[in-house]
Amino acid sequence: MIIAFSGIDGSGKTTYAKFAAGHIQSKNLKAMYRHNVRDSFYHMILHNVIGGVSESSRASIEAALRSKGNLVYFSIAGFVKKVILLTDLVCFNIRYGGYKGARAKTLACDRYFYDEIVQMKYLGLARDKFLRFYKSLIIKPDILFFVKSDPTIAYERKREYNEDYFMKKAGLYSDMYMTIPHVGIQDSDLKSNEQAIRADIDRVLG
Repeated sequence: MIIAFSGIDGSGKTTYAKFAAGHIQSKNLKAMYRHNVRDSFYHMILHNVIGGVSESSRASIEAALRSKGNLVYFSIAGFVKKVILLTDLVCFNIRYGGYKGARAKTLACDRYFYDEIVQMKYLGLARDKFLRFYKSLIIKPDILFFVKSDPTIAYERKREYNEDYFMKKAGLYSDMYMTIPHVGIQDSDLKSNEQAIRADIDRVLG
């Protein structure tokens, strides 16, 4: 089974994904937690390979992706990121595709590939045609939780980004999840959310 938690930074995805994995493990079933960014091929290339050789190069690439000041650099960095993101998605499908629908093993994903779509839209990295193609390759999770969060509260938790970042991203998430089946939970009520997550998991496990 694949369970995914999606939403803006600071919404509590990590807490809930680890809770889901722990709940399944308590039933003596195999469950693994995965951070879909830190454990990705993209993160490994950017931080371990490029960052390992030159930390300034890694920082320059990330800066280029957040600014369109140099359109040539932005375009090149954006193209490279899209290639790596596609590679990461295909690798995920090959490695974890067998988890889909399986009862004996579960992958609890902290963030999912839908979050990458929001990020690409926010940065203006990809056109709709590419985003539709990317989305078509995503394995639909057995349970997809969209953690809805007040962007002003999320901003207080994650001050490394400005408030406008959270406001824009919250809007992009809301728009995207109007067309994607999901279970919506509010990050403001931990106990109720844990009960809802537990109930949905138990329902799917049967």
